Amino acid sequence: MPVRGEDFFDREDLLNDLKRNLDHITNGEKRNIALIGIRKVGKTSILLEFKRKVKTEDILIPYVYLLEETSNSFARKYVKAILYETLKNYAQLPAVTTTKKLIAKTIEFCPSQAEFLFTINSLLDRKLTEEGLELILDLPEKLGEELKIGYWIQIDEFQRYANIGLKNAVDIFRERIMLQERTSYLISGSAVGMMHNLLDKHDSPLFGHFENITVGPFDYATARQYLLLRFSKPSLVCPEILLNFVIDKTGGYPYYLYAITDRIGRVAKTHIHKDIISDAFVREIYDPDGRIYVNIREIIDNSFDKRGLGKYLNILRAISSNKHTISGISKEIKIPMTELSNPVRKLIEMGFLEKDKEKYILINPMLTFWLRNVYSLESEPILDLEKKYDRFKSQISQMISEFKSELGKVRESQIREIFTKKGFTVGSGFLEGKEFDLIARKNDELLLGECKTGNITLKVVTTFIHKIKKAERKHKVEKKILFSLFGITEKARDLCRKEGIEIWNLKRINRERKTPGLPPLRI
Repeated sequence: MPVRGEDFFDREDLLNDLKRNLDHITNGEKRNIALIGIRKVGKTSILLEFKRKVKTEDILIPYVYLLEETSNSFARKYVKAILYETLKNYAQLPAVTTTKKLIAKTIEFCPSQAEFLFTINSLLDRKLTEEGLELILDLPEKLGEELKIGYWIQIDEFQRYANIGLKNAVDIFRERIMLQERTSYLISGSAVGMMHNLLDKHDSPLFGHFENITVGPFDYATARQYLLLRFSKPSLVCPEILLNFVIDKTGGYPYYLYAITDRIGRVAKTHIHKDIISDAFVREIYDPDGRIYVNIREIIDNSFDKRGLGKYLNILRAISSNKHTISGISKEIKIPMTELSNPVRKLIEMGFLEKDKEKYILINPMLTFWLRNVYSLESEPILDLEKKYDRFKSQISQMISEFKSELGKVRESQIREIFTKKGFTVGSGFLEGKEFDLIARKNDELLLGECKTGNITLKVVTTFIHKIKKAERKHKVEKKILFSLFGITEKARDLCRKEGIEIWNLKRINRERKTPGLPPLRI
């Protein structure tokens, strides 16, 4: 479900980019833009929020959402969107806004175009031809010339236009783009491969006519900010490790973040703990009524016909189980490699897969998670639904524990790289009976450090000081560092300052990694 207004979050750079393009259109230039990104990444919300926020006197922004359309259903949707937006801004909408009623009202408002509108009306009552499609697409240009205005038409899920049932539909669209002076297009598509084939292949009619903008998920910092905002409204406290788990498993995709946080907000009172996160995943992802479950099922059911569903699902399941090559997929699902090239290509075109060298990777992280952890459980002969829920909840709880352990190990390793590059002999382990994440030596210099993937409190600092004092009985410690990935309380910071303990936040860590040419640490 798209969000607008107060529920819309971030995307300021993208909205500003669209606004700059609209300014060019207002100044008489043509601008055709394509937003490309997989399902549930937020493209529709971006289109609708842009339409809501931007008001211009002489450029109208109609919105058209395409399902699996026939040529006639596309024509009706297109005509209705153009006329609705025009009458809403320049005249008065009829009490009933059917396409026919809108045509009649527009004839009253703009009688000089009556003949053309009567023709449009007649086209909607019979099977649309290629000549008829040309006239339908000319509607905004005709009205724009009469009213001295322009249109920037939003067409959502544009890849479906190519399948409306007219052989030369894409060629006709290109011709209208080239001929029209007052009409530009802002399209979006979630079948990533198909969109790139339509817009970027040299032999495609639309090649060179659109500027592509990739819409991806929230990055880590934005996703974390979003979660904190969602939890702040009911005043909920969530440990950093659980924030990280939710971000990691949802991939930062806005819809999935919304569904999980909404479920958490219904249950949590003050503090969010592991059981609440596990339950939210069960109810949203495993329960057949859960929003994410329904979304994944719709993606699958609406993408494949029943006859080919089994083969495509088996390929996707194999890849979700880390079988990323054609040979690996073939062995896993017992289908000859020669029979996999076409379905794999189709999955790329539909936006399910991307290819990295010889490896095939699932684009949607939640689909990967669902196939690996939900779909496999569904087929097991456990009759009691609650037992299935309990088993899945237990799996999620175990994942959280493993995630916490792995996250700490990875971050510690990346931090130790900094000191290896500085010429230290680096390790971790025990010193005088106390364990440290960083033990770095160079000549007579000894550095000791701790990496924390949670907010550093006074208790954490006190424990670190106690460990340091134990080590200092036999060793001269030149530098003591706490690596604070997710923040530190003021009291903890004051104590660090008093005890001469350096605090390296994520910005400092990445600055230190950049100097020797190491890539930034991305949480």
